[in-house]
Amino acid sequence: MEPKSLQSVSYEWAPWDSYLGYNTFNQNYRTPGRKARIKLFCSKFRLSYYPHRLDSFTALLEEAFGGHCEHRVFGDFLPYTPGQEKDPCYFIHVMKKTT
Repeated sequence: MEPKSLQSVSYEWAPWDSYLGYNTFNQNYRTPGRKARIKLFCSKFRLSYYPHRLDSFTALLEEAFGGHCEHRVFGDFLPYTPGQEKDPCYFIHVMKKTT
């Protein structure tokens, strides 16, 4: 399989509320060489997300599970502790239903 090369990157931001917004990050890859002319060998990656505040999002998740859950928060793939020295770029929430 031939390696893929990054062809284009785009970022879109749609304002929502006073400063938060809906974000879309697009990447287009193409396999170099003769086969790249065929659309089948092009690939796209799209990441869409809406930023939340940690406390309000945590409350939203716990309400959705009715409090019957274990909730772990990771920051940049490492266990997160509120007030830690370095703020992570993003959070990952892991919810485990307990009942």
